Amino acid sequence: MADIPKSRNGGGALGHPPPFRLATLRQRSEFLAAAAGRRAHGAGFTLQHRKPEGGQALRFGFTVTKKTGNAPERNRIRRRLREAIRRAGADLDGIGGDFVIIGRREALTVPFDGLVRGLSEAIRRLAEGGGQPPRPKAAS
Repeated sequence: MADIPKSRNGGGALGHPPPFRLATLRQRSEFLAAAAGRRAHGAGFTLQHRKPEGGQALRFGFTVTKKTGNAPERNRIRRRLREAIRRAGADLDGIGGDFVIIGRREALTVPFDGLVRGLSEAIRRLAEGGGQPPRPKAAS
């Protein structure tokens, strides 16, 4: 039993890999900057990407609108997406920039492995310059 890590997020126990450290976006300006970038869609989410500036690390922001459901449903969607990113973390080496994940109601019903795979593929596609171009700015 001495091999099992004592910390809650230590990883390694029961054959699980160490967890991916998730850096998150906090300020509204960071979310808006990512919204002006390219987009990719998947089952249960939309992903927005802002290209890295220099040696910028990989960071994520999560948002789920009130139209999606009540607070417990939105929180469950957010938790599923956050854990899917942690699981996909090993596949994301060498990628930088800001990603905003907009959760959809379908994220609750998509099989978890499919959600992880979909997020990983969408992140890679956007990092390589693929995806849909930014939406045109609305005239005001």
